[in-house]
Amino acid sequence: MHQSPLRRGFLDAVGEMAPISQLLMDPNITVEIVLVREELTTVDDGMGSWRRRGRSVTDRKLLGVEGSVVLSSLGDYRGILPPGLPTRFTVRELAKHGKCSATTAGKAAYALRRAGAIRIAGKQANAFLYEAAP
Repeated sequence: MHQSPLRRGFLDAVGEMAPISQLLMDPNITVEIVLVREELTTVDDGMGSWRRRGRSVTDRKLLGVEGSVVLSSLGDYRGILPPGLPTRFTVRELAKHGKCSATTAGKAAYALRRAGAIRIAGKQANAFLYEAAP
């Protein structure tokens, strides 16, 4: 058994919500994101996913809850933005401060923009500048 190097955060979860981002501000929808640590037990039987190189998951154990956040208002979604982020920021800066890939930060920025939590404030070279929406 080995520890996975994959560490995901709240920005990853928001990025996964990009396809439904227009629905996030519906007053009847509240989203709760829970970050957990888990232990997977796998067996090399050749029948599992190609992503696991043919290994099948035989057991999954919850080791702990790292944190959670409830999202129901614009303020809650703005609270997902990492600390230390400049007032106007690019996707690259969001990725750096959020400790995630640029792809993940781009998806999160798209979802947050469609939900109305951030808006485009201009351009810096070829990159959009974002800021928190009023």
